[in-house]
Amino acid sequence: ATNYGAVLQTYAVQEYLKSVGCEVEIINYQPWQAGSILKYIRRPWLAIHLKQVYLQYNKEKKLQLFRKSFLNLTKRYFTNSSLRQIVTRYDIAISGSDQILNPSFTLTGEDKPTPTYYLDFAKGIKRIGYAVSFGCEEYPLKALDYAKQWIGNFDKIGIRESSGRNILAQMGYKGIEFIDLEPQYGAGIEDIKELAVRLREHCERLGLAIPAYTISADFLNGRGCTPEEEPARVQGCVDIAALLGAKVMRHDAFWRMDKIRDWREAVEKIAPAIAQVARYAATRGIVTCSENHGLIMQDSNRVETLIRRVNDPNYGWLVDIGNFLCADEDPQHAVGIAARYAVHAHIKDFLFRSGQEEKPGGDWLTTRGGNYLRGTVVGHGVVPVRSCIRQLRAAGYTGWLSVEFEGAEETLPALRNAIEYLHRIGAEGED
Repeated sequence: ATNYGAVLQTYAVQEYLKSVGCEVEIINYQPWQAGSILKYIRRPWLAIHLKQVYLQYNKEKKLQLFRKSFLNLTKRYFTNSSLRQIVTRYDIAISGSDQILNPSFTLTGEDKPTPTYYLDFAKGIKRIGYAVSFGCEEYPLKALDYAKQWIGNFDKIGIRESSGRNILAQMGYKGIEFIDLEPQYGAGIEDIKELAVRLREHCERLGLAIPAYTISADFLNGRGCTPEEEPARVQGCVDIAALLGAKVMRHDAFWRMDKIRDWREAVEKIAPAIAQVARYAATRGIVTCSENHGLIMQDSNRVETLIRRVNDPNYGWLVDIGNFLCADEDPQHAVGIAARYAVHAHIKDFLFRSGQEEKPGGDWLTTRGGNYLRGTVVGHGVVPVRSCIRQLRAAGYTGWLSVEFEGAEETLPALRNAIEYLHRIGAEGED
C-alpha cells in the first residue's frame, strides 16, 4: 500500500518476529494495476485529480526506497494463484495489518473478487489475521457474500476496530477469541486494559462470547524479555483475560531448546514458573492451560509430563484431538490420556497417507515420523472424532468444543458439515 502507516507497521512486525527467533519474509504481492499510472487511463475520471496523482507518485517512490532498504521482500507476485507455488517454504502466514479486508479490494483486487488477503493461497499452514481492519462501518452485502466464504481461512484473527466485530457477528460467529492484545488494535487507545474492557462490553452488546484468551509465551527462553521475567509478563496477560471475561487462558510452554537437548530437562526447568502463573490466575478466577502443538510439546506423554510436573489444579490441557497425528500418535489413545486434564478442546480432522507412499501433491504436511497429513472436514478424515469426544465427556469435560478447520475444501460448507456432525453427536447425548 502507498501508505506510511501500513509500511511502518509491516516493518515493525518483521522486526518483532525476528527478535523472537523467527525467519521472516514479506510476500511482495501487488496486482498488476497497483501503483500503475495505467489505472488512471483505464479509469479516466481518476485522472482529473492530476496534482493528487503526482503527489501519490512521489510518495510511492519514497516508500519503495524504504521497502528495498528495510523489508525482506520476495520477488513481486501479481495474482493469488501465483502465490501457491511458494507457500511450502513457510510454517505460518500472517496477513495484516491495515485495511486488508476492505470490501473494495475483496471485490476488485485483481479486477475480480480476490481472496488473497484472506490467505486463500496458504492452505496447509497456520494462517493468522493480525490487527485486521475492514475499512468500513458496514460491510456491503455483495462483498459480504465473498467474505463469508473466505473468513474461515484464518486459524486466528485479531480485529483492529469495534466495527470489525460487528461484521464478524453478521457472518454468524457466536464467539471470538482474542490473541495477544496490543494497543494498536484500538484506535486512540494507549492502554491495553482499557482496550480489553471496551472489547468485552462491545462483545456483550453483540451477544458474542469470549471463551478464552490466547497468548504466546516461552518460559524457557522468554518472549521479549528474559526467562526470569516471563512469569510476571504472563501474569499481566492473566489480568487482561480477566478484563475480557475469559475463563480460560491458554499459553505456550516453550518453542526452542537452544542449549538443552532433552525436552524432559526443559520441563523441569519451566514447571515452577508455569505453576506460579497458575496460582496467580486462580486468584482471578481463570484457568490456565497449554495445547498439544508446536515443534516439541506435541505428544500426549510430553504434555502429561509437563502438567504432572507443574502439579497445580488450576493448570490443564487444551486438547486438540487432531494434533496428536502430527507426532504420529493415535488420537484415541492420546485423548484417553489427555481427557482427565482437559479445560478446553479443539475438534480437528485430517486425511492420512503413509510415508511408504509418494507424498501427495497439494497442501499435505509431513509428520515427525515422515507420514503425510492434510486437514479436512470434521468427520471426513481418520481422526476418531466421535470416540474422542466420548472420552472427553466421560472424563467429565463439559466445556467448549471448538471446530478448527485447516482443509482444502470450501470453508463454509466444511464448517456447516462439522457443526451438523457435532449436533448429531449431541443428539445422542454425547455433546
